[in-house]
Amino acid sequence: MSQTEIDITMKSLSVLYVEDDLHILDAIQKPLGRHVKELYVATNGAEGLHIFSLYAPDIVITDIKMPVMDGLKMAREIKAQSPGTPIIIVSAFNEAEYFTSALDIRIDQYLFKPINMDTLIETVERCARHIALESEVKRKNAELATHIKILSGYKYAIDVSSLVCKLDRFGSYTDVNQARSDLLGYTKEELSGKRYTILCHTLFKPEEKLAIEDAIDKNLLYKGVVRMQTKSGGSLYCDTTLVPIFDENGQCCEIISIERDITEIIERAYTDTLTNYPNRKAMRRDIENAPLPMLIVINVDDFGLVNDFYGNAIGDAALRTIIDTLNAYVKRILPEAHVYKFSGDEFAVLLLDRSQCGGIREFVQGIMNELNSVHCAPDGTDLLLSFSAGYTTQKEHALSKANIALRHAKNNKTTIACYENLSDSEQDYKRNIIWTKTIRMATENDWITPWFQPIIDVKTKSVIQYECLMRIVNPDGTISMPDEFLPIAYKTRIYYTMSKMMIKKSCEYFADKPFDFSVNTTMREIANRDMVDFIKRTVTETGTARRFVLELLESDKCDLNVEEHVAEIRNLGCKVAIDDFGMGYSNFDRLLRLNVNYLKIDGTIISKIDTDRNSLMIAETIAAFAKKLGIRTIAEYVHNDMVGNVVNRFSIDFAQGFLYGKPEPEIPIK
Repeated sequence: MSQTEIDITMKSLSVLYVEDDLHILDAIQKPLGRHVKELYVATNGAEGLHIFSLYAPDIVITDIKMPVMDGLKMAREIKAQSPGTPIIIVSAFNEAEYFTSALDIRIDQYLFKPINMDTLIETVERCARHIALESEVKRKNAELATHIKILSGYKYAIDVSSLVCKLDRFGSYTDVNQARSDLLGYTKEELSGKRYTILCHTLFKPEEKLAIEDAIDKNLLYKGVVRMQTKSGGSLYCDTTLVPIFDENGQCCEIISIERDITEIIERAYTDTLTNYPNRKAMRRDIENAPLPMLIVINVDDFGLVNDFYGNAIGDAALRTIIDTLNAYVKRILPEAHVYKFSGDEFAVLLLDRSQCGGIREFVQGIMNELNSVHCAPDGTDLLLSFSAGYTTQKEHALSKANIALRHAKNNKTTIACYENLSDSEQDYKRNIIWTKTIRMATENDWITPWFQPIIDVKTKSVIQYECLMRIVNPDGTISMPDEFLPIAYKTRIYYTMSKMMIKKSCEYFADKPFDFSVNTTMREIANRDMVDFIKRTVTETGTARRFVLELLESDKCDLNVEEHVAEIRNLGCKVAIDDFGMGYSNFDRLLRLNVNYLKIDGTIISKIDTDRNSLMIAETIAAFAKKLGIRTIAEYVHNDMVGNVVNRFSIDFAQGFLYGKPEPEIPIK
């Protein structure tokens, strides 16, 4: 302790001084009293003992030889009451018997008269230091006891609510709590020394098992849902946290696993609420671990009519009857097969290993024959139902392929269709499904990004603006081009989301750049009030209204009236361009009504003006017409010097194409 800390401690203490010599008391009282909080005095041991019982001073200083009761007897009484109270003996006697008696009663200090005040103060300070240390130890012990009590409460709470086990630093079991033993069926002795992952279920994904092993080997925290196998052969799902414990040297000394049984929650997510059969999510889970799967998807033809004519109650009862019939037949023929209930009126059968099925087509046909025997719901309502089925023996995108086969069966009025036997057109349908999924993932994961292609002034060859072109940047770094996904995107409402992402990202990119920039939109989008409001809000917030060019697809045949919406956007200072002009839906009256700033002559025309006279004449006519209207023209697809030279010969204002620059993810800033 520092001197300052000692002084502070001294000022918090009370001292009892017992001395029958009044001259000594007078000499000591003032100087000692200045160092302590309270100083009590007594002239004999009996009086001192009485004062101690009243005020319990922190330190006692006493003479030995005194009337009524001597100092040693008083000290013995005080030590009996308060063993920790420091007692200082001050005496003129140095006989051995006094030292022996003082030792017997554990006197803390022994000073000789005449008293040296500095020595006395130093002795009291040593006692004060001892008292402070004792107080700190008591405080720490009290804190420790509190922490231990709290930790004991935590341990109890965890033990009664969670599954807990201890592993050594290599990931082998050393201990398990009772809750875990009761649930999994394995005792501490049965698991001791075995690797933690030994209880991972055989259907637990291998890569997830490797992730656990990797976390253990590298002493990393692991969190995840682990599917475990019980001693009785069942399985359960545990929300698991593996925590490495490190010693004072930073070395992992053990690993604690805390697990919570969430089987009921998981199974609820994997179960159809109407029938209590596994659902689509369960099928996807199971097929991942299937070595040689075959998936059959079955649909009730025109089942909506049942609900319309008989009501939902009878419809639901019919669905339960159908799946019970399906399950009974499948389990009778192939007990290893699994039956699922999808949403609505669809069912599925999964063979994990199709090699166990003697004849696949015969098995599917048998299912259909059995289902066709279902004529009534449990309440006796007679229903005449028919079914269609599609199946595939391919594991990758199995559900999509089985659905394609099902669609083929319905479209061709057949009962059963096999994906592997479909025509190329059906394969195209499959690709559309896959691209639709990719597009949806791209919007959900922010993979949509603009690339920028320069547009140059034909005379000066300087860049005057950029066109923002949509790309999908895939997780593996590959780039998907618009001609791959836009034709499919146009057919879905996802395109509106993609278009908004393009507009927002393009405006944000050019917010601090000195160039005009154009973004493609369709007439149908501009007819949408929400899209117009979004454009107006975005260009205003980013401060890009006067540099934003709304590029409308002229080939987008749309009879909707968009003039008012375009005018709203123009009123903010935005410009308007017509893209692909001359491609097939050219409407000169619309140009006048939309009051456009630019005409972009279609690339299929420009790309051939050096070799095709008709293309040259069309381009010249459009350029001349636009010039009379005061509309500037942009030649697209200027891909080589020959085309560029022809463009330079007549009154086209601007040009765009690989000759002047390809689309890039960033623009050069000079």
